[in-house]
Amino acid sequence: ERIVPGVKAELILSTGERVCLAQRSEFIEGMKECGIRNDSLLGLNYVGAKIQGEEVGKEIVYNTMQIPVGGFYQLKLADGTKVWLNSLTQLHFPVTFTGEERKVYLTGEAYFEVVRDSVHPFIVATDEGMEVKVYGTEFNIDTYRKGTVKTTLVNGKIGIRVSATGEEVKIEPNQMALFTVATQSVEVENVDPYGAIAWKDGKFVFEDEPIEEIMERLSRWYDVKVFYANEHIKKHTFTGIITRFADISDVLHLMEETAVVEFNIQGDIVTVK
Repeated sequence: ERIVPGVKAELILSTGERVCLAQRSEFIEGMKECGIRNDSLLGLNYVGAKIQGEEVGKEIVYNTMQIPVGGFYQLKLADGTKVWLNSLTQLHFPVTFTGEERKVYLTGEAYFEVVRDSVHPFIVATDEGMEVKVYGTEFNIDTYRKGTVKTTLVNGKIGIRVSATGEEVKIEPNQMALFTVATQSVEVENVDPYGAIAWKDGKFVFEDEPIEEIMERLSRWYDVKVFYANEHIKKHTFTGIITRFADISDVLHLMEETAVVEFNIQGDIVTVK
């Protein structure tokens, strides 16, 4: 029985209480937070959220969004910043922003449309010892591959800050910065950003992408395990655009038509040959 990908997530409140989110409209309230709105079309909204009880003004109260395999969710932070969260992603963020900076913590992949506020910089921190400092902008961060972080800028201006060295590399629109943990280095290249952000519009875009990387992406979305008949198949590449809401068998069938590969699906196991 394979899972059906779609709009689903789990919200973890500051006390650890868990709320299952789906496409329905409701207000969410916890011990320390209230006024959180879930909208059936626009996802979770913190613009009207408030801290209640003794916590007011004492500490930053955090919530966490957790997106399962095959899940996807939208979130509007307290400052109006919009975030799209991809499958197997976690975002840890303040219910209301206080202090000098607006800082959130990401693992997985997310697309940000940040509201400008020159006095309170917006910062996205990753587990890999790298932060993105935002100067009002739209960009995508992908931390899926262990030891690397890929940041793609659509418009505006961001800086990639390496925590260990304090070094900051600024990138321009239509550029992708690749941070590598092992070397603590940032490499910048010019890209068409569409390939990196199409997931938020419900599409898979593959541009000369190795089968191994494609299957990694599909397994996070369709919750399948992948086996290869031999190693060299992994290096074969495929180019195409496919909707993310198609059944996995349709996606694999499209790939078979142009790539020199064959897929066999049994339950949640895909064999590539």
